Amino acid sequence: MIRYLCIDDEGSDVINPIMSNLKDTSNEDLDIIHKRPQGFNVQIEEIQDRMNQQVYDGLILDLRLDMFKNPEGEKANYRAFTLAQEIRSRVTEGKLFDFPIVLCAMHARMRKSYTTDDTSHNLYDAVYEKETIPDNASEIATELISLVKGYKTIKKQIESGRPPFYKIICPDGVADNTLNSSILGIFEKKRPLHEYARFILNELLRVPGPLIDETTLAARLGIDIEQSSGWKKLRDLLPRKTAYRGAFSDGWQRWWSIYIEEWWRKLKFNPGPLSRVPANDRVDCIKKATKIKNIVKADPIEQGYSNRFWTICLGYHKPLDPVDGFLLEEAGERRPWQDKAYISIKAALERKDGLKINRLEQDRLREIKRAKK
Repeated sequence: MIRYLCIDDEGSDVINPIMSNLKDTSNEDLDIIHKRPQGFNVQIEEIQDRMNQQVYDGLILDLRLDMFKNPEGEKANYRAFTLAQEIRSRVTEGKLFDFPIVLCAMHARMRKSYTTDDTSHNLYDAVYEKETIPDNASEIATELISLVKGYKTIKKQIESGRPPFYKIICPDGVADNTLNSSILGIFEKKRPLHEYARFILNELLRVPGPLIDETTLAARLGIDIEQSSGWKKLRDLLPRKTAYRGAFSDGWQRWWSIYIEEWWRKLKFNPGPLSRVPANDRVDCIKKATKIKNIVKADPIEQGYSNRFWTICLGYHKPLDPVDGFLLEEAGERRPWQDKAYISIKAALERKDGLKINRLEQDRLREIKRAKK
């Protein structure tokens, strides 16, 4: 049983249906106990006591904890940021063992208080909007369970006293000799557990680079997932070493890009380097080599676009050749090993999802707009 404590100032009549949705769709035993916030000192001491006794495995926090009175008629005079920051500080001081902290709040509050405050982002292992839970309950429940298991995996590696710590992400040695030196540098010395977790989640799993997600994998193979009933069969046919098996892998399924390319090079009928081959040729080769017939090539977002797909348009979430896109402006600094983010020209012209074009691309965008008038 994996058990989270949820601190939210809303009443149980509001919170329990949301949390029950997560518990009911979970593939494993997941329990979430809702409590309203107490005074800060009382609250932090209770969390420290309960976590150290292993009553709970993780913590879910509402963004605003000061909106409603608790059963004692008091309002909390602090927010999630303050509580999470104190918890992380006590962990670093050795007063509290490490565990995942998750932020779960309404979209409007998130947009107003969280999105614009970069200083708080590194405190949480995952962030969810309450409105999205009904449609994504199974996926979110899987991630909540994976966070706890991932923390335990990291803790076990640290306590074993057997460096190198990068075995946290390469437990079977796969890819350890191909990783960027900057990545390996993170694991050269012992750090608080949550720092390893934050790095793995935010710098490796949630951003394409050495590891890619399913949509990027399909794009690089030139395949339309939704139209391909044979996709799962193909995915399961990939060599074992192409799959990421480190911490949090059961919640964030990823593949090693370098080994996907190696698999492609070894395919019979291979027509050339993967990045240079059109989608239709990629799919034809894969069908011939694997005998899987129900695979359909992906089409370009717009007529005339290249089908030498390598990334995803973040406006349409469809395969894209970067030549037909714009670099996106990003809030934080992109690491050397991470792939750049793109939006297609079509999505940029339609101002899709409010994504901001990189300032170096602005002149090119204006020229395209003028040409279309």
